[in-house]
Amino acid sequence: MQLREIRHAWETDANRALMLPGHEVWIEQRSHLGRGRQIGPTEHMDMHASKSTGEGS
Repeated sequence: MQLREIRHAWETDANRALMLPGHEVWIEQRSHLGRGRQIGPTEHMDMHASKSTGEGS
């Protein structure tokens, strides 16, 4: 199985599981660029890093 096939299968299974309890959200396996969104990547800072800068709770 190739990576794209794995991602598609994961997207399908996850979305099916989200629909069962009636959630109105879904998982999209395509990148922002693949969806036509022209935004750049962001930098993630986890809670441990933000605590060291005084920004965490």
